Amino acid sequence: MQKPKIVIDNLPEESFFEIYKDEDRMLINHQIRNQNAEKQFFERGIIEQSYFEHVKFNQSDFYRLELTDSIFVGCDFSNCKMEEAVFIDVNLEIARC
Repeated sequence: MQKPKIVIDNLPEESFFEIYKDEDRMLINHQIRNQNAEKQFFERGIIEQSYFEHVKFNQSDFYRLELTDSIFVGCDFSNCKMEEAVFIDVNLEIARC
């Protein structure tokens, strides 16, 4: 596994919920910090080159989620379902899982 290829300082800070505005459920080149994204559900989401810090994903269901070149620091994935999820060059420094 390689380190994620992102430059955190160049990423705009956004809401996790931007992923729902995209028809294909894509979140690319974003920085997400200190947010509550509990009890979310989506199918076939794509997250690329993004940075997450202290985001709560408790009890979320991310079916067939594709994560590429992303970093998660201090995030909470308690009771999450990630059936058929794919992680490519993802760094997880998780608080809970």
